[in-house]
Amino acid sequence: MRTPAPWKAAEAEAADSTRDELDDATSKSGDKTPRFLFRVHDINSLGMTSLTQVSSGHAERSSQPGPKLLSRHFDASQFCNHLLWKAIPKRDDDLVSWTSSLLFAIHFAIYRHTKRPVTNNDENMSNIFILMLDTRDFPKGTFVRDLDAIRYHLKSTFPDKPELEKFYELRRARGYYIGEYLTQGSLSVTGKCRQTSLERLTDSGLFYICPYFSDQSYWGMLNQRVAMIRQTFLSEKGKQMCLRPSEQTQLRRAITIAQACFGDKLALPFTLLLLSFSPAAYFSPGLFQSLASLFSGMF
Repeated sequence: MRTPAPWKAAEAEAADSTRDELDDATSKSGDKTPRFLFRVHDINSLGMTSLTQVSSGHAERSSQPGPKLLSRHFDASQFCNHLLWKAIPKRDDDLVSWTSSLLFAIHFAIYRHTKRPVTNNDENMSNIFILMLDTRDFPKGTFVRDLDAIRYHLKSTFPDKPELEKFYELRRARGYYIGEYLTQGSLSVTGKCRQTSLERLTDSGLFYICPYFSDQSYWGMLNQRVAMIRQTFLSEKGKQMCLRPSEQTQLRRAITIAQACFGDKLALPFTLLLLSFSPAAYFSPGLFQSLASLFSGMF
């Protein structure tokens, strides 16, 4: 039996090591994927987002898959550019961003409407959409958490590393984490998602149940405003804002918004997410009994 050349044995060992490292990183990230993720998009978004498929800019022009995000072959600078919203040619970016934070998704849609409107009509919110995805049936490793990918790439050396290090510390700061997850290439989402426009969401009563979204003086702020809102509904002022209507009124409004925007299939989880914007001390045990009876037999 012939003994392989030393350099070939070393290459094989390095390949196995890289493969093990990739599998381990992917596994750890996949273990943390939330049940629901959200994607904000409009006609100017990179790639394609629809009720059947979500694709990156790279996947839209090429059938050849790019290197995995959690691998040494992925361009760390390109990853950094994606996270920091730097200009990337549409054809080159192979990443698609999602968020586990409905609070961030809604305010990002409002921010996008304010800063980058699709039309010249300042009041038209019908062209900006929020897609809600159930992640249960996707293979493990489909969704990679931003912090896991950042930690992975900070192990290497590249020109933008200092900038990515600062960004990592900001993401870890209290109130500033947005729950970003990343996918690559094309993702078939048929039957696993629903979407609504920002206009339908606001017309259905969003500003009544979540009044802090309605303050237009903050529509041009993003991460800072999200952090402010989080702090607000943990404070006494936030409790006063959310206690104006009765508990049952809040519940009815949340269900109305959920069913109008995402249909019966996702109405219960979306209702719970909307109600989570109010202080936990506000709700009585009876509220959850009411929810259980209202949605009994639907799932």
